[in-house]
Amino acid sequence: MESVSASTDFKAHLAQQLGFLERSAAAFDSGHHQEAIRIGTSLRVIFHDTSRSTSLLRHLNALHVLVRSEAPDRASLNVLLGGKLILGEFSWSLAHFTMTGFEPCTNPSTPYRLIEAPQWWTEVFAHMDDIDYSRKRVVLWAANKDGGAHVDDQQEPEYQQLKAAGAIGAIEGPGGVLVPIEDAHLTFLRTMAFEVLSSQDLVTLAK
Repeated sequence: MESVSASTDFKAHLAQQLGFLERSAAAFDSGHHQEAIRIGTSLRVIFHDTSRSTSLLRHLNALHVLVRSEAPDRASLNVLLGGKLILGEFSWSLAHFTMTGFEPCTNPSTPYRLIEAPQWWTEVFAHMDDIDYSRKRVVLWAANKDGGAHVDDQQEPEYQQLKAAGAIGAIEGPGGVLVPIEDAHLTFLRTMAFEVLSSQDLVTLAK
């Protein structure tokens, strides 16, 4: 029997994880917002390296792949990306307000940057109350402690703050009543899935 190379196996696993992302994103969009936790688990498999585990991208020797980023370049505090800027005590860039809520960024025609995978993984996309939030931090909190692969009775205060009702603000509900936004982390995770699924380098790598 002809052997299958490790590279072929890892490509298949990458394709599988991208498929998981697609299905979880579709479930989120149909109203099952907790499905975003599964998005975090797939992102961890694709991007995260530790002393005990190796990311799919490292297995594929593909850390150089370019990934779409909806966040502005913080190297220059004056740089804007489609009107989004991370500055001050309360700001973010992977979501936006609409008439109905705090929504993920999923419009393929909006401005974006292409950056290498390790930079994308550690890039700060939100700043709130003196705390910088990166994709890596939020994904690992969701995947490792909030039901992705494990549930921990102790969660970081920074993560709890991101989830808390009213942390991001409020929207106007029926009768003009303000409804606090909660679980902003799920919205951010949905945008991360959009970024990855919109990255041609990753899609090509999985073929």
